Amino acid sequence: MEATLEFVEQNGDYFEEGGAHVVFADLNAPFVRLLKVKGVGEAMSTGEWKVSLLLGLPYKSQCVYEAGCKAFVEELKLRNISARVVSFAKDEERF
Repeated sequence: MEATLEFVEQNGDYFEEGGAHVVFADLNAPFVRLLKVKGVGEAMSTGEWKVSLLLGLPYKSQCVYEAGCKAFVEELKLRNISARVVSFAKDEERF
């Protein structure tokens, strides 16, 4: 959340509309199993697990959500949890 707010403070919310997700490829990783048990995220058609962060925020720009997701992925890396950011433009998800 901090990274998202910082991005908006510095850059505004005037970019391409869209969003971003954090995606986990290893469905058997302990953290992903925990997410599934807690009902956080959803399966993707690619066989990966997707978590939508920052839902309900008033921002529209894809890069705002990317900033928040990238910060989360960096924190996960510190804990040896593999994840990546997938962003999408308004009304179309790109994987």
